[in-house]
Amino acid sequence: MILNKKGQSSVEYLTTVGVILTFVAILAGYATVNYGESTKFAQVNTSLSKLKNSAESVYAFGPGNREKVRIVLPTGTTGSNVQGNTISFDIGFIGGIQTVDTQIDVNVSGVLPSSDGIHFVLVEAMDGNAVFSGG
Repeated sequence: MILNKKGQSSVEYLTTVGVILTFVAILAGYATVNYGESTKFAQVNTSLSKLKNSAESVYAFGPGNREKVRIVLPTGTTGSNVQGNTISFDIGFIGGIQTVDTQIDVNVSGVLPSSDGIHFVLVEAMDGNAVFSGG
């Protein structure tokens, strides 16, 4: 009879440990995915901020001023757009492609990179616009 109770408590212990480990594995998986998505969003926002600050800076100094900006676009970058006073990147997230954009205080034109990785973008004040080249 004592042997049965030992066996039963061992099974209960293993079941409890198994449930706890399953719960921890699910949480770890969720945290890993969430961290990756947050990192992508932070990278694209940092890149947009750098481009915005550079465009406003060269425009303020007048025609002929230029600046080279280093940006890092995250994995899943599928496109970019420069139009009017808006710049944007299309990024693939778990829920699908999302456009992340920013408004700039000056008119912009040109081409931005549309793939992931490290890029150098030349920003130049020209004809009343800030012009991006480096795509």
